[in-house]
Amino acid sequence: MERNLLKLLDDFHSGKLLAFGQNDNISRMETIRKQQEQLARLHFDVGAELSNDAKDSAAAGLLSQQRLEKSKQNMQKFTDSLKQLSISIEGLNSKKEAEESAKSDAT
Repeated sequence: MERNLLKLLDDFHSGKLLAFGQNDNISRMETIRKQQEQLARLHFDVGAELSNDAKDSAAAGLLSQQRLEKSKQNMQKFTDSLKQLSISIEGLNSKKEAEESAKSDAT
């Protein structure tokens, strides 16, 4: 078993094996990471805005129609970003599955 692992390591270092498949997968993963970071920032920004609105509304009574509309817009933006992230991740997984299927068909 150890011999097989060492051979696998040698194959990897010699370039016979790739860690993540083709190079475009790495750029796709970087794009997904950026989308995740943007989504996290948006999440915290919306959360902070809602927290501030809650403090203001406690003093003023109820949320104004304008604040409610802004909250709806923020939530729509958040869900759209989440949907796009999900599509990107699914695309990466689909490509990986297609590559694995092609490799198994070749053997």
